[in-house]
Amino acid sequence: MTGMGIALLAATLAVADTAVPAVVTPPVAAPAVNGKAPRIQFESLTYDCGKTSMVQSVAGKFIFKNTGEATLELKRPQPGCGCTVAEVKPLSMKLEPGEQGEISFSLTVGAHQGLMQKHINVPSNDPINPNVNLIIKVELEKLFEVLPAQVVCGDMGTATPTNFVVLVKRVDGNPLKIARVESSTPALAVSYEMIPNAVQPTVKIVVTPKSDGSNRQLFGTVSVYAEGISYAVATVPVFGRFVGEVRLIPEAVFWGIADPKKWPGQFADLMITRKIRVIPSKALPDFTMKNLTTDIKGATVTLESVGTTQVYGKPGETGKVYEIVAKLPVAPAETVKGAITFETNLPNSPLITIPVSINVLKR
Repeated sequence: MTGMGIALLAATLAVADTAVPAVVTPPVAAPAVNGKAPRIQFESLTYDCGKTSMVQSVAGKFIFKNTGEATLELKRPQPGCGCTVAEVKPLSMKLEPGEQGEISFSLTVGAHQGLMQKHINVPSNDPINPNVNLIIKVELEKLFEVLPAQVVCGDMGTATPTNFVVLVKRVDGNPLKIARVESSTPALAVSYEMIPNAVQPTVKIVVTPKSDGSNRQLFGTVSVYAEGISYAVATVPVFGRFVGEVRLIPEAVFWGIADPKKWPGQFADLMITRKIRVIPSKALPDFTMKNLTTDIKGATVTLESVGTTQVYGKPGETGKVYEIVAKLPVAPAETVKGAITFETNLPNSPLITIPVSINVLKR
């Protein structure tokens, strides 16, 4: 195939694959020696790894040649994503007319299933084809089925644990032996057991969100590892929200400080003040708070107003609402983390903790 043919083919592939944006690199200026120029020509623009399974990565190489009449200079190949690693041989990345080189690659596939297609952009000083788009294809056979693919917990109480079940099936007919099941956060407890006499080998995983009594968002993952396979055969996202006997708006306090020496600057009251509303999750006329404090040095906290509001999630019901006013008149020199705490008369939430973060930018 001629150099012009290669260029047309690469352009056609780039237009056809609109899912991956083309990487445009300004070409290196081609040397003009009596009108002679370099030409880059690949044996193939596509490397098809075929079907595979139970591998962490696949590898291969693209062979190319300088078919022109001047020195071919390559820039570093640019993979389309972080899962692809590519390098040029020889390492000098300069080929004289007639010389041959190769671009080797390694593609991490992990637990991916189905057809996977990645790209490598190869910039050079070829004036006709300054950017060549190489394509890597691999088809990962489906070995496992996960139901559900994610666990949506919704709003959960802080007093009573809720269990969620995930089923992992092996669908290629081979035995399923679980090595371990791991949670990414202490807020998720996990246990598992094999389901006897299942048509397909199946493990039942029980996911139990664990509350520390505070209102907060929950996000984590549960990873399942099978014997003989180095990567997680299933990674299940888990997210929801713990809703206790009181609701905090917001659930955490944050200050961002660009320069402590100029704090609080213009609009001082707005900069130093943060307000947190404390709302009971049910109508509690006798709801009370006491011993409000913070461990952030220089900060103050006060209970400024008390009123009533609609109970969260219960139209028509109203309950007491408190407002905590936190102030930071003097900025710390370094980033600080701490908390605001208070006690209540609620049996399941006797102590409430509100995280506090003060982020001081380094200069």
